[in-house]
Parts: sequence; C-alpha cells; structure tokens
Amino acid sequence: MDKALEQQVTEARAKIIWGEAPEQVRIYLQESGLDADQADRVLQICLAERGREVRRLGLRDLVIGICCSLVGAGFIFLHLWMFPGLMTRVMGLFLTLALFGIWKWIKGLDLLLSGAKTSGSVSKM
Repeated sequence: MDKALEQQVTEARAKIIWGEAPEQVRIYLQESGLDADQADRVLQICLAERGREVRRLGLRDLVIGICCSLVGAGFIFLHLWMFPGLMTRVMGLFLTLALFGIWKWIKGLDLLLSGAKTSGSVSKM
C-alpha cells in the first residue's frame, strides 16, 4: 500500500472514530481516488473497528458499574446490619457509590448492546 492510500485509510478511520457519518467518509474516500468497492471495504473495516471499540468501552463501564453498585450496596447492608436505624454520612457516600454504579451499569449495557449504532465520538463515551 502506497503512502497516500495509507494516509487516506488512516484519515477515514479517524473520521469514523470521531463519529462522522459513514456516507461522508465514503465520499471523502472516493474523492481521494478510491473506487466505490475499495471505499466500501475500507469503510466496513473502519465501522467494524469502531463497533469493537464501543463494545469494549461498554464492557468496561459494565464491569465498573457492577463493582461500584455491589460495593456500595454491600456496605449499605453491612452498615444497616451493624447499626440499625443509624443514618450517617458514610451511608450517603455508599448510597452515592451504589447509584453511580447502577448508572455506569446501564450505560455499559447500552454501549455493549448498541455497538456501532451509537453516534458521536468514541473518545467522549
């Protein structure tokens, strides 16, 4: 692969990762000198890479969410078991941790299930 073509493929990959519409990237590739079949193949490779990255981020968020919600809920139940009826600031901290975990868990599931259909930049997910 020559340097110009390699640069175009790298630029197309970056555009897809940044969330640009696939139709716009296809137009860019065709204007850069690739024929329609080559542009479609490059676009499919870039979209598959984006989908893998989005699912990886979703799995990361899911694991973080599960851990945070389990730790938060575990400490809440432990606190209620050891000090029934006593509400403290620590309890609020653990409740916040559990709620944050649930939010990350939902966000992770959404990213994991939606994959490449998610719009926007991968770096902002």
